[in-house]
Amino acid sequence: MNVALVDDDESVSRAVMRLLRLAGMNPTSFRSMETYLAFPGRYNFDCLVLDIYIDNGQSGLDLKARLNQEGNRIPVIFFSAHDDVETQTEIDRVGCHKFVRKGDNIRLLLDAVKEIKPIQR
Repeated sequence: MNVALVDDDESVSRAVMRLLRLAGMNPTSFRSMETYLAFPGRYNFDCLVLDIYIDNGQSGLDLKARLNQEGNRIPVIFFSAHDDVETQTEIDRVGCHKFVRKGDNIRLLLDAVKEIKPIQR
């Protein structure tokens, strides 16, 4: 399974990438929305693990809304430390496969990714 991870926190990215590789997946990490959007193979991912708040005022919620506008239905798992009512309302608005809170057992993230069926190419 090809998984894209968009998170500006280097230590989190390293841990998630290691977890996904150990589970036999093929992860690619991006530090910003721009690097993900500029990646020529971005349509080849089976799933997107997306932080909600990224440095420079970027928002994973905005990225998901943009993907929705483009008609890109890649399954998104939001992975964030922010779990307040406003954030949950925005997550419901843009939609996602799952929300996993940073700080919870990281196995929950792996389980959420494993629920997604890889795209047949």
